[in-house]
Amino acid sequence: MCTLFAAAYLAPRKRPPVEGSQPVVRAFRAACAESQFPFDIGDDPAFFAARYLRSPITWGICRPDVRAKIRPGDYAAFFAADRDNQQTTYLFVGALCVDRKISHVSLWKDPQPFRDYLNLLIRPHGRGWEHFEPALAVRYWHKDWLWRIADNTGRRKEPVVQASLSHVAGHPLTYPPMDNYIVFSVRSSVIPRSPIPVASHSGGAGVETWHSTHEAMTIRRVIYDRTARGIRTRNRQQPHRHFRRPLRDPREFCKLLGQVVTLR
Repeated sequence: MCTLFAAAYLAPRKRPPVEGSQPVVRAFRAACAESQFPFDIGDDPAFFAARYLRSPITWGICRPDVRAKIRPGDYAAFFAADRDNQQTTYLFVGALCVDRKISHVSLWKDPQPFRDYLNLLIRPHGRGWEHFEPALAVRYWHKDWLWRIADNTGRRKEPVVQASLSHVAGHPLTYPPMDNYIVFSVRSSVIPRSPIPVASHSGGAGVETWHSTHEAMTIRRVIYDRTARGIRTRNRQQPHRHFRRPLRDPREFCKLLGQVVTLR
């Protein structure tokens, strides 16, 4: 039996500056300025890079705890949290099937296409590695980058973060990498042509309010089944804690979502 994970990523209207001269960075900057899609700040999950480079969607920076647990054949349902002042609109952007998992080190080996993606945390430098996040200005880079790519089994976060801060470019990684860079299937995923608004949240309210449309109600039922959970929790410290449940029939799951997507 496989597992379904559901999570939201932030897609704020006011975004930190995108720097870099690579063609994919310039194209991402233009796409964000035109508000073509509710992209994550660092394009993770990599909806933009996948479209631009015509390659699979990947996931490699946020939620390392989920990326460590998810397995090939599992699904991840993503909602974009599109913020505008005190109002947040949640949009369903896809349910993706995990095809394989690789490490941030191995994605640089031929013939991997992912070295041109934006959801990177390292790149080769000399005889070792250096911290590298191509989509963001340096001041917005993740200080705990090594924690996000390393095998953290049985380890405390503090020393790994300290190793991130003290790493010298060109040196080997202090902690070995884990296969937690997720590559999603192109064929088995369900992705609408355009994101589907499903819920909203305002100010200090607890959980989100779901829209009464057929699409929104179907997506909620298919993803969250008969549970009381939704996109948000009532925990203010972790309002977007991920959701997970067993997925007994992936084909039926994709069929039901596909029927909603075709209505768009």
